[in-house]
Amino acid sequence: MFDEKYENIVFSLIMSLLISAIMSFAICVINLGLVEGMFFIWLNAYWKSFVLAFPITYIITPTVKRFTHKLVRS
Repeated sequence: MFDEKYENIVFSLIMSLLISAIMSFAICVINLGLVEGMFFIWLNAYWKSFVLAFPITYIITPTVKRFTHKLVRS
């Protein structure tokens, strides 16, 4: 589907979509509870967190992979 050279960008996109969705929802529920209009409150928090999460994930992924390879022996 995607060329191998795009692996880091695809990984970062998927990971940041999932993590920012889960974390923004959890934090909204922890801070507000399940209130009326929660979907729109969460959606607002979600897009803001994704805007931060994607470039951060893309930038740190190679470093984390190298560090993980050093921790895990073959």
